[in-house]
Amino acid sequence: MDIVAARGKTVVGVEVKVENWRKAFCQALDYRTFCNYVYLAMWSRKIHLVNRPACRRARIGLLSVGYRNVREAQVALPNLTRRKLPSIQRIRVQEEQERISAQLLEP
Repeated sequence: MDIVAARGKTVVGVEVKVENWRKAFCQALDYRTFCNYVYLAMWSRKIHLVNRPACRRARIGLLSVGYRNVREAQVALPNLTRRKLPSIQRIRVQEEQERISAQLLEP
């Protein structure tokens, strides 16, 4: 994770990548385990490459980074899996994350 911010009990994680949004997406999926909100930050010139529907389904927000500003291109939704889960539910969440990752990485 490249950036972590916390205020009270709210934790926000940001994964920053210059180009490889798929790798950033897979990493961001893992961050949902311990963050309330997760963002993927990409250069504004490359943000169009990101699969926005996949990010929306995974509740991951997008930040468009320019030379002089950062803009929220897609709002992160509150993470529903952060709370402590029984072990069987943790396994199901992990399997779902792996399934989504595999779908995105298919040619």
